[in-house]
Amino acid sequence: PIPCVPWQSQTSGHAVTNPHRVRVEGVDILGIAGQNLTDQRLYSRITDTLDLMDEHLRCRNICPTAPDTMGCFPVPKGVVDPFILRHSPHVYFVANQDKFETRLADASDKIRLVSVPSFSKTQEIVLLGLATLECSTMYAPGFCMMF
Repeated sequence: PIPCVPWQSQTSGHAVTNPHRVRVEGVDILGIAGQNLTDQRLYSRITDTLDLMDEHLRCRNICPTAPDTMGCFPVPKGVVDPFILRHSPHVYFVANQDKFETRLADASDKIRLVSVPSFSKTQEIVLLGLATLECSTMYAPGFCMMF
């Protein structure tokens, strides 16, 4: 049997949108599963994960190739487009990447960029310190979360 670590949380697990934005103890966190970078790399001279993420923040658009080459649902009239950044998050992460990387964005807002490695490839999870926004990884073979 695969050992599982029960997830300790004040709320039970639930499905969320992709991308998803959440505030945890005052920290504004924006995350996306990674399709935006996978698609953008097909059409951009920039291929570095953190450089692309930095460009998203500069352009205020986290999915610049949608809906042209990346499938997405149309945004109904009167609904805020989830890909357009109205204000900067404290942390912007993109999941399912080849490796863990992190740095502060080039913007003056001190936004933490985090490239989250694909767990199925690396068996690493990313830990974020909410007080400092510092990140590290932990090797966790066989780790799973139970909600």
